[in-house]
Amino acid sequence: MTTSQTFNPLLPSDFASAFPGSRKVFVEEHGVSVPVREIVLTNGETLRVYDSSGPQGHDVRAGLPKLRAPWVASRIGRDTVTQLEHARKGIVTP
Repeated sequence: MTTSQTFNPLLPSDFASAFPGSRKVFVEEHGVSVPVREIVLTNGETLRVYDSSGPQGHDVRAGLPKLRAPWVASRIGRDTVTQLEHARKGIVTP
């Protein structure tokens, strides 16, 4: 007999304790929100690096938010859908 386990997503406080001296922020790039970790250096300056920790506080079994839905919808119905197809045709896209 199998039993189902309770899934407890990681919370922002889990990441704060794992990465002290930094915080996750989002930078807008071409209408897309890009996650970066802002690290406070010993001289008081900050350094931003790409944050690949993924979405926080979501049950992945229920699915993640469709953040790129508007971007994808704008390409449906065209004969070229992927970035590679656009590039091969010399089309520059956001």
